[in-house]
Amino acid sequence: MLYLYLEEILILHLFYKIDYISFYFGCPVPSLNVFLNSNNVVHSDFIGEHTFLSFYRFLSKIHLIDFNIRRSLDFIKFRSLASNVYTSFYRSYIDFNLPITLFLTSISGFAYGKLYKLSNEKSNIKYLL
Repeated sequence: MLYLYLEEILILHLFYKIDYISFYFGCPVPSLNVFLNSNNVVHSDFIGEHTFLSFYRFLSKIHLIDFNIRRSLDFIKFRSLASNVYTSFYRSYIDFNLPITLFLTSISGFAYGKLYKLSNEKSNIKYLL
């Protein structure tokens, strides 16, 4: 009897883990939708503060600028789970606006497509790395 009870607890725990993982992978689009439909206004102190966060941290590390801001994204609650996972559009949308976000995405897509094409033509994986 105890064995069946423990087995049931393990199965429920496994289902909870699977549910949470599927929530994590499926949540970026609804999270972005909630953000865009809300009236939350987020301002950047630096140009591209959220989009180029790693670049600013690098410049701060080599002492070119003073940038010690730790950015965490706002949490959005969905029933019993909360998420701060958004699509890649979120950070550029906060820093800039929709046309620039679409432009940056297009440039990124073009660059990755070109690298992929180069790696296929030359059968060399170094272009992908």
